[in-house]
Amino acid sequence: LYTAFTQDGKETNGFIEAMNNKEALVELKERGLSRINLLTDAAIGVDRSDLNGISEGELKRIAKCEVQIQKKGIGFIPFFVETIRNNVIPLAIGVSMVLYGESTNSAWWMASGVILSLALPLFNFWNYRVMQTYDALLKAVAFGEWERVKVLSEDLKIQNKSPDLAVEADMKLALYHAHFGDMNSALKLMMPHKEYLSNNAGVYESKLGELYYHAGEYDKCIYQVKKAYEVSGENMMLADWALVEVRFGDMQVAKQCLSQIEIEILPSFCQPFIPFIEGLIAYKEKNLTEAKELLTQSLEGLSDFDENPAVWALLAMVSCYLALVLAEFGERESAEIILSEAVV
Repeated sequence: LYTAFTQDGKETNGFIEAMNNKEALVELKERGLSRINLLTDAAIGVDRSDLNGISEGELKRIAKCEVQIQKKGIGFIPFFVETIRNNVIPLAIGVSMVLYGESTNSAWWMASGVILSLALPLFNFWNYRVMQTYDALLKAVAFGEWERVKVLSEDLKIQNKSPDLAVEADMKLALYHAHFGDMNSALKLMMPHKEYLSNNAGVYESKLGELYYHAGEYDKCIYQVKKAYEVSGENMMLADWALVEVRFGDMQVAKQCLSQIEIEILPSFCQPFIPFIEGLIAYKEKNLTEAKELLTQSLEGLSDFDENPAVWALLAMVSCYLALVLAEFGERESAEIILSEAVV
């Protein structure tokens, strides 16, 4: 999924099939596009065979909708409009059948028309309920509402049987157990999904690192995140390794990781990671002016996605460190504003 600008300055959205981010960028530039932002990453890409056979115009419309969801979340009205748009033909046929049945006093035609009219929209609205549950689950993780995480993870598995969501539900439930120090239960939930997660190189190791992070076992977290990069060679995994090194490990290793990252090929939601890591290094080395500039840059980049709960934990960390730097400069009022906005 990407956004970009055409040669005549118009914004466009779409999907591109590529083996990695760099390949995707090269092809998009060859099409004459500029200011390209990737909104998904090859390192954690999921199967999108649902897009096969769809026209170019329809793909652009779907892409625009998914870009909106990534940035602003899932709103009921846009979802309702999309549902009606996607099902206008069966709705029209169903209504016609109802009207015909009414004119001929045929209960069969009327019932058939009602079933045809409502079947697909109701299926879509069930999917909307599933997406809302997943969104609520991400929010519960971000706020550390662990008992709610447990309940919503179990609800999500009941509501939807797709492999992606089943894995996500178990991973979030594993985080719940890891948070309370029960790594045996966490790993037991994760192991059945090892083969599935390993379809994308480094994802299994990355998820394992996340479990150890929530368990407070930071040495094991660093080891697994490093391994995720070594297995995948992906820039996003390298950024994760740099972040855990600067927080819990070796500052020099973090700097070495940063020097190897190609920022341009990172997805746009990941790019603010880099000035955050650099700002954190500057803060720890007492370069407060540089830290202030870099952390502000990171916060501004994350603000494009501030309604997406997937970035809230990072947004909170950036805001807290920036507030600390502002307080060092005596800008206490600005620091309090930054914190209050982060909490909201």
